[in-house]
Amino acid sequence: MTERAGGDDHDRAVSSTLSYALGLSIATMLITGLVIGAGGYVEQRRESVTRDGMTVIGQQIASDVQAVDRVVSGSDDEANVTATQGLPERIVGNDYTVVVVARSDAYLRVTTDSADGEIAVTVPLANETDVAAARLDGGDVGITYDEGEDALVIESA
Repeated sequence: MTERAGGDDHDRAVSSTLSYALGLSIATMLITGLVIGAGGYVEQRRESVTRDGMTVIGQQIASDVQAVDRVVSGSDDEANVTATQGLPERIVGNDYTVVVVARSDAYLRVTTDSADGEIAVTVPLANETDVAAARLDGGDVGITYDEGEDALVIESA
C-alpha cells in the first residue's frame, strides 16, 4: 500500500465528522437568527394592527357622534336621538378603553395595554353640541342627547 503525503487514512473520517458538526452548528445559528428576527417582525405587525384597530373604533364612534350631533343641531325642538354602535370587546386579544375628553376641541382617546406597554390613539370629534366626559370599556357603545346637560352622552350600550 502506498501512503499518502500528510497523514494516514484515519484523517478522512475526522474531516467528514468535523465538517458535519460545523455545518450543523452553522445551520442552527442561521435558523436561530431567523426565528429571533421573525419574532420582532411579528411583534411590530401586532402593534401596527392594534393601533389600526383602535383608530377604526375611534372613528366609528366619532362618526356616530357627528350623526347624532347633526340631528340635534338641525332640530328646533328637543330631539330624542340615540345611536348604537356594535364594537368588539377586545382588540388583537387585548382589552381597550375609550376616554371621552370633553373640551372645546373634544376628542376620544382609545388605549390598550400590550406586552410592550400602553398603546394609545387620539381621534378628534367634530361636533357643535357639547360632549359629556366619559370612560368606557370595550364593547357596544350608545350615543344619546341628554336634554338636562344639553350634551351628547357616550356610554356603554
